[in-house]
Amino acid sequence: MENSNEKIKKYNISEKDLYTLGIIEAKKSTAGFFEKEKLKAKSMGVLKPYNIKFIDLGTLLGEIKKQEYHTNQNLIEKYGNIDLESTKSSIGLKYSIPIIGCVAVLFYFQEWSISM
Repeated sequence: MENSNEKIKKYNISEKDLYTLGIIEAKKSTAGFFEKEKLKAKSMGVLKPYNIKFIDLGTLLGEIKKQEYHTNQNLIEKYGNIDLESTKSSIGLKYSIPIIGCVAVLFYFQEWSISM
């Protein structure tokens, strides 16, 4: 069975992208639901050029999180602060978050108006 380090090598993910993904994965651990969804979209945007298979995605991100690239002093000195706001998001999750939010609000108001 292939381990996740081999998957990182298999997909040839750049050092900078591993660092960026490390930052994103670290932020996800303390983020709320909607912020996590935005961060997932950022992860997918970073990984999009690598054509990662869906089945590999979870283990790959888990291993990147375990490797703690965001705490590697050499990478911090080399790449500095990564501006996640300017990091490209995956288009699917970028638009699904507002849609899910609108549906939830509409559902809430529908339930609220029925109960009155």
